Amino acid sequence: MTQNGISHTARRLFAAVALTIPLLVVLISWWMLLPDLPAELASHWSDAGPADDAMSTGAILAMCLVMTALGAVVGWAVVIRPTLALATQPWLLFFAGVPAGLGVTIWLTASLLTIQAGDPYKAVLGGWLLATLLSTAYGAIPMALVWGMRHRIRDTDAAARSLAASNASSGDVHERDPHASWSIDITSRLFAWLAAGLGIGGALLYGLPTVLADPGQRAESVTAGLIGGTIVLLGMGVMFALVRTRAIIDARGLRLESLWFGVAFKQIPLDEIVSADVTFIRPGEWGGWGYRVMPGRSAFITETGPGFVVETAEGKLFALTVPEPEDAVAALCALKGWPVPAAS
Repeated sequence: MTQNGISHTARRLFAAVALTIPLLVVLISWWMLLPDLPAELASHWSDAGPADDAMSTGAILAMCLVMTALGAVVGWAVVIRPTLALATQPWLLFFAGVPAGLGVTIWLTASLLTIQAGDPYKAVLGGWLLATLLSTAYGAIPMALVWGMRHRIRDTDAAARSLAASNASSGDVHERDPHASWSIDITSRLFAWLAAGLGIGGALLYGLPTVLADPGQRAESVTAGLIGGTIVLLGMGVMFALVRTRAIIDARGLRLESLWFGVAFKQIPLDEIVSADVTFIRPGEWGGWGYRVMPGRSAFITETGPGFVVETAEGKLFALTVPEPEDAVAALCALKGWPVPAAS
């Protein structure tokens, strides 16, 4: 399957290469600069002028290698397993590119400016400040490479065809309605509280130590604060994305979308759905509250109560708690040409 003449596999491969480049730049530049690298590199600037703190070269190198390696690992994981985070893959690659771009820029800034100045405390940041800020958007490159891909809808397997044949032979076939649809907006206070708690915890864990650190240890504290703060912000973004969601059933299938970010984080093509049933859902039976993924099944649960469960041709289950789930199942049945099942 192609889009604009480029296969989906090639797009993911290009994205993985883009996320690997920062790691390679750090390694190659370290090898090339090794004879000139001092014991310490400039590590903190209060403005675009000279550095006001330094850190050991090994510590900065290790930190930047970890940051850039994270992006490379995520990029190649998507190539090896194309279905990984299928609904949110562009955003996954974007967030992987943030530490990758920042890591390579931190390394180049610290090493090149220190070598040029001959003293870490004489290294002037200058225009590298803008480069550091822009590097946080590096994830937009791999994101753009896979953005808008229409994932291939696989043919239903033998189980789905067997079910259809069984229904046909028993005369249990209804006329399909390709225009049937259903949608509902879901608000989850759970994720709002989790995001708030994560933000407060991050401020106490990373922000406070940075502010209270001694001048001699401030560089290490600031670096740790930046890394930890980035992780906290990413986590908060994921939480906020799930606060307001929309469930949709139409001719394309079932999907869940974040209303605040406009990203679908769960998609089940219509051709892959082989059954749908109304049921009473208990969080404990699906791994707890929120968005849960377990072997062979997943769920988005915001309350104990009515909901519905769909089964795919691969035998996987997905559960969703909604008021009046009968309407959702009725829409699926109309689209598939099935009789409406009774609630269980």
